[in-house]
Amino acid sequence: IAANDDPEKPTLLTHEEVRTLFHEFGHCLHEILSDTESYGTSGCQGLGAQTDFVEIAAVMMERFAWDPRVLGTFATHYKTREPPPDKMLLNLANTRKAFAAVRA
Repeated sequence: IAANDDPEKPTLLTHEEVRTLFHEFGHCLHEILSDTESYGTSGCQGLGAQTDFVEIAAVMMERFAWDPRVLGTFATHYKTREPPPDKMLLNLANTRKAFAAVRA
C-alpha cells in the first residue's frame, strides 16, 4: 500500500489493497489473541504452527473485504463522501465467485 505524498490528495485504496489490509489484520489478531507462556511458541511464530493454521484468521478476516455489508460501512467516494451504490457492492462481491469452477 503506497501512501500519497501530496497533502491535497487523499491516499486511495484499491479493493485488492483493502483485501490485503483485512488479511494482514487477521494475522495481527492471531498474534494478539494467542495465549501461551512463551512468545516463541505463540501466534504465527509458533514452532508447531502449520502454514494452513497460520492462515485461518487471515483468510477469515479477508472474507469481510468481500461482504457488501462491511464495505458499505467505510467505503465512500473520496470527493462526495457518498457510499457506493448497493448494486456496485453486490457486483464486486459476485466477482469473487468468477472462475470458481477452474480454481476448484
